[in-house]
Amino acid sequence: MNYFLVLSEINKFFQSVSSLDTKLMASAYACENQCYDSILRILSEEIIPDYYENNYRNDTGFGRDEIEYEAEQRKYHYDVIEKTNGKDGNEDCEINITIAGETFVVQTDKWKKIFLDVVLGNSYHITAPKIYIDDMFNMFEELVQVKYALRGLISIYLSCIGSNVDSGELRNALCVRLFTGGLCYYASHYYYEYDGILAMVSFIQADEEEWFLEFNERRLGVNNGIPVLGAAEYRNYCNEIVADCKRNLKVEEIASKNTAYAIVQIAAEGFPGANNIEYTCFSNGTLLLAPYRKTGAILGFVKYTELTRLYDIIRAIASFNDDNAGSLPEGFVLMKD
Repeated sequence: MNYFLVLSEINKFFQSVSSLDTKLMASAYACENQCYDSILRILSEEIIPDYYENNYRNDTGFGRDEIEYEAEQRKYHYDVIEKTNGKDGNEDCEINITIAGETFVVQTDKWKKIFLDVVLGNSYHITAPKIYIDDMFNMFEELVQVKYALRGLISIYLSCIGSNVDSGELRNALCVRLFTGGLCYYASHYYYEYDGILAMVSFIQADEEEWFLEFNERRLGVNNGIPVLGAAEYRNYCNEIVADCKRNLKVEEIASKNTAYAIVQIAAEGFPGANNIEYTCFSNGTLLLAPYRKTGAILGFVKYTELTRLYDIIRAIASFNDDNAGSLPEGFVLMKD
């Protein structure tokens, strides 16, 4: 599994809500109904197929015979649904391949044009990337791995920034989630979906918090039994989150400029790997994410109280390899197969 690819997408998701106090982040995520599905959909529809086509592109094409042969070689169950008859073994057909309980529907025709239905909880219909059959099956296997590892990687990400579920904050986050009735906010080109507190923060970071607060006021007039919090208490709670996020955004803006400058400086020192480091500034520090070799990732967090170490940490990440395994900065983890 490509850890960097998946963690990078998780990181992009949380960038749109980074101003939320990190001590609330895990509790807000625990009440989220969209996060996991949103990230999995983007990885399955866009990121992973694009990665395979960009890195393993092959225009040779394949048809039914190659699909059946590869499934048999890997000992995967498959069913063929005939659509038309043909003599070349590549007639129009639909092949359902089952891998670890997940179904991939491959539609092929006599012109070897391939379409996919990736069924991972939901169905994602995509045009197959232009890769050969063995890489296609490798992609299927990776998509299954990602589905089952994603929740764990999100938990590792949240733990890395120091965010853990708190019973009191969980209660408040649940109140917001139930009260807003699943109001969603869509952010970025890939349309990440947020609800509950994370939707509120997305509106704040998009400078649309007035609309959200007006929406709350309208809801206060039609909801008689707000769970856990009373109307006035709920209104105050939302206003506090808005104020905190606005304050955190100012801090994050400064931290982001300093981190970007540090990366440029380290790269100029002769460490080009620094240019591949991704980062997100939160209320209490900066998360750093770097690729390691082909599919690995280095993940860690630098608190704002430790910013004097930032240059040394970026330098260590940019130059890290197995020969100097002990040089990984304290608090950073290496993920690889």
